[in-house]
Amino acid sequence: MNTGRGQMLWMLYGETPPSEMAASFAAERAVAEQGDPNRAYDNFPLRGVAPHSQSGDIPQRTTKVTALQNGVVPVTTEDNKALIVRSITTKCLLGSVPDYRTLDSNQVTVPDEIRGDIGILWTTEWVVGNPRVADDPQEGQPDRPRGVGTPTMWKQYAQARLKDWESGVAVSSGLPQIIDVDANPPLAGFDSIAKRIMSGLPVIPAPNQHKIGVQVQQVG
Repeated sequence: MNTGRGQMLWMLYGETPPSEMAASFAAERAVAEQGDPNRAYDNFPLRGVAPHSQSGDIPQRTTKVTALQNGVVPVTTEDNKALIVRSITTKCLLGSVPDYRTLDSNQVTVPDEIRGDIGILWTTEWVVGNPRVADDPQEGQPDRPRGVGTPTMWKQYAQARLKDWESGVAVSSGLPQIIDVDANPPLAGFDSIAKRIMSGLPVIPAPNQHKIGVQVQQVG
């Protein structure tokens, strides 16, 4: 598929129908990501999915790595439970070159959730308080009157909301969803033809801990 919004599970000789396995994980994600769009699913148990019946079918490390490098979510078995190894998208190539910029599913869900959140706030708060729009006043000119929204005002508004996502205030889990907001502030300008503010909100999803590097050295 090779798409940032696609996901494909794989379980070698799994005894649960693929459609049921996909539905099980989709349901889990639909619930969990309402409160934590940045959720990671390492070793996540799939309810209703039968574990491998044959130990020889359980994927080994090299097989898991190969699957993850090729946009496939491997399903393994531990303690007689079917487990998601790591939740990733199918995006793995740019032409014929490996491309892992949207490897983990949270790298897509977090920007999508923020887009929806900002859209709702624009409709229910921003437009209500600023029914008129104009470019920023030139240097030396007076500020726009009350009720007129400008690019600078919008950047300040959007920045404050992104800080809520960075601190975790924006979600019920209370966990940070993005990082480095101050280093990646919103961009905004005025389109004099369309008579509207044009803006961009760069976001960096907060990385989840999937592994650690440890070097143990005997120095005595």
